[in-house]
Amino acid sequence: GRMVRNCELEKVRIVGEVTLSTSRIADSAIGEHAVIRSCSLIARQLIAPGVQIEATRLEHESIGPFGNDVDVSLGIEHSPATTPLIAEIDTGALCRLAAQGALTPFPDDLYRLIEEYRGSLHSDFGVVGRDARIYAAGTVRSSLIDANVRVEGSVLIEGSTILSSEDESTRIGAGAIVRRGLVQPGASVTDGARISRSLIGAKARVCDGATVSESVIGIRSVIARGEVLCSLLGPLVNMNHNALLIACLWPAGHGTVGSGAQVGSNHTSRLPDQSLIAGEGLFFGLAVAVKFPANYAESPYSVIATGLITGPQRVRFPFSLISILDDPPADAPTGYNRLIPGWMFSHNLFAVLRSEQKHAGRMGVDVSQARAIREESLALVHDALTRLESVELPSDWYDDGQISGVGKNVLLEVDRKRGIAAYRELLDYGKMRVTLDGGSPIDEATRNRYLELIGRLKMRARDSRARDHHRGGRIFDDYHLLHPHPDDDSELEAVISILDDEEERLRVASEV
Repeated sequence: GRMVRNCELEKVRIVGEVTLSTSRIADSAIGEHAVIRSCSLIARQLIAPGVQIEATRLEHESIGPFGNDVDVSLGIEHSPATTPLIAEIDTGALCRLAAQGALTPFPDDLYRLIEEYRGSLHSDFGVVGRDARIYAAGTVRSSLIDANVRVEGSVLIEGSTILSSEDESTRIGAGAIVRRGLVQPGASVTDGARISRSLIGAKARVCDGATVSESVIGIRSVIARGEVLCSLLGPLVNMNHNALLIACLWPAGHGTVGSGAQVGSNHTSRLPDQSLIAGEGLFFGLAVAVKFPANYAESPYSVIATGLITGPQRVRFPFSLISILDDPPADAPTGYNRLIPGWMFSHNLFAVLRSEQKHAGRMGVDVSQARAIREESLALVHDALTRLESVELPSDWYDDGQISGVGKNVLLEVDRKRGIAAYRELLDYGKMRVTLDGGSPIDEATRNRYLELIGRLKMRARDSRARDHHRGGRIFDDYHLLHPHPDDDSELEAVISILDDEEERLRVASEV
């Protein structure tokens, strides 16, 4: 049952029926039903049953743990403290450590487990797991290719571990280069992407020429075209255009890096040793330049608007907008931007609720498990509200010296008042959600107040989309042909359905 044609074999162990043609194979073991064709060299490899390899060079040059010995600087480009990575570490656990400030120093008990894991992986052979497929994949050197992995058209995989699972096949595709990379099940590295000394989390995608170095990419994040260096990104971070992200800790993820964003101005003409912490759901707009050090951990679901240059700062206002200060007070600092607290809730509720629905769909969970407005973010809102309300002598504007957490921005008195109103309403909405989730009884007066609140929020979400539609119609004569009217907008109705569901739960909730 062995079909061996035009092959050069040296010290090869073959188990069962195989098909080998036009290949040179040395110092290797080949499992049954394996198919190897047109390979210039396969040397020092353990090839499991059912593997198919075509037009690829596989070799193993040294005893090593397949890239699982990588230590990286996360959050600071040049740091004496590093984080050890292994292919099977939970990216969520790394994100939790980062959120707690516990990546450096790395916990001793976890470090010992990682060292044990690394020690168990040293091998004299490269490994290709059962039913893996490797086609026209350039060179695969000193690597572990797990069962069911699909590699096609890559340029180089070197000193790496590519994991997979029965229901989540991992793909390394056209033009990809992976050097000392750790790729988890269901992830893909394709279309000219370059990975170096990095961990790519489950179901994440790196594609379209993106470069990821010395970084951790969280579950279901997408890095396309851009560059990520010395960063830890949590789940569902999207970089879909040319952009830069350096020395960033973004443990909660769920955010976006817009085209042309330069989130990496840590090169201050001195040492590149500064960093940034991004809050959950943060949106870096088109062509922003974010200077380091910067801390936005307490500003989840906020937007840094298009084209801004932000100074080194700590901003502590959730669901906010940082935009251009187009009519600055005469005595305001030059170069400062405008901070509008609570703007995302008061003026862009559609985007907040849509993000909840979108993230729930991508994670495959109920929308109630992917909420932006929940107890953790509400605690930050409460703190921000307290600081806004603490002003004893009102002024035309405020800076960080007058209201902590404003950063290098100007907070106008009109925005402070609107922020107070927005945050109070947001806390009321959040309390309603907590009440509904907990099944607590609701008296009639409270129920009616909540029903009125949901009615206002529905109107606000619809108004947000209506403004877009009206503006587009003024600019394009055929706008209405290409964009649905708000009354027929499926995206809007999907968002409204969140509020509809909460409204129905309120109506049927038990009374005191």
